[in-house]
Amino acid sequence: MSDIPLEKETKRLYVERICNGTVIDHIRAGFAFSVLKILGLEGRDGKLITVGINVKSNSSQSGKKDIVKVENILLDEKQIHQIALISPMCKVSFIEDYKVVEKLVVKIPEMILGIIKCPNEKCITNVEREPVATEFKVLKEEPLKVACNYCERIVYKEEMLRTSFS
Repeated sequence: MSDIPLEKETKRLYVERICNGTVIDHIRAGFAFSVLKILGLEGRDGKLITVGINVKSNSSQSGKKDIVKVENILLDEKQIHQIALISPMCKVSFIEDYKVVEKLVVKIPEMILGIIKCPNEKCITNVEREPVATEFKVLKEEPLKVACNYCERIVYKEEMLRTSFS
């Protein structure tokens, strides 16, 4: 039994490390499930996915962050750009043999290619006979505002989250 009063003891919950995979850290608080959704990760494939929501963070303005660890999955550039739309400036670490082999800060690209669907039903990107990938120009990063290069429809982050990603 410790002599330190219980309320002063440091309590910490440790999460199992992953041998190989990806850690997405410093996700904007409350957006971990949005990140999982756009990446198409549901956990039904048996791979370990660890999610922390509203975890205490000394480095974020809100004092909270989300974190996602995914075993045996390495994200590609398209997936990293998808994450940037949800939580720019979060950190992605690639893990091999329990060690960080690469770490990057995600940033919103100037052009968003083939990641989000245009909500304009009449846009050429939504016509089945025309296999045209979507292209959006970033007009403003915070709050996120983009414009379709084909129909010029303006789309905001909230609408992106409601509509499906490509």
